[in-house]
Amino acid sequence: MGLFQRWTGESSPAVSYDDLLAAAADELRAKTEAHCHAWRLHEAHDWSLNQDDGRLVILFADGIVARAEAQIIGTLDTTAKTWMWAWNNPSIDRTLCRAAERVQAFGKQHHLEQLTAPTWQATENEAWGMTALACKLCDAQGAYRGPAGTTHIFMTFGEVQVRKVRQADDFLAE
Repeated sequence: MGLFQRWTGESSPAVSYDDLLAAAADELRAKTEAHCHAWRLHEAHDWSLNQDDGRLVILFADGIVARAEAQIIGTLDTTAKTWMWAWNNPSIDRTLCRAAERVQAFGKQHHLEQLTAPTWQATENEAWGMTALACKLCDAQGAYRGPAGTTHIFMTFGEVQVRKVRQADDFLAE
């Protein structure tokens, strides 16, 4: 794909779309590694996302609960192997699509079909690439993939609160 000015809009050398995706993936890997070290993200037992308040809740077997504001980026149907952007999914509350819409706007600005096509054939690595790009463009703190049957929901999240609770409901009610 063609070259364009850095996504920040700063006056700097142009980078290719592939280079931008690679940089976003590297940045997300570093953030994920930090979360795994700090609060064991990789050991999550269960998860939920409340579309009414936009909170992602990640549960751990030992009573640890992590909570953060989240944005849904898209979904990957693992059977059909298709990616659908959150902004194209009528079952997702519009307030949870802002980050995906920002990626779409970036795609329109730079004529990047992958970022503007509502659905397309995709691998899990490509879904992570779209999520990493959203994380970078929106300056999110990290990303999570929540399984829901044969669909995986890819989302970004903000600042994380981690607590040990007797019952997850106590933390969820706050």
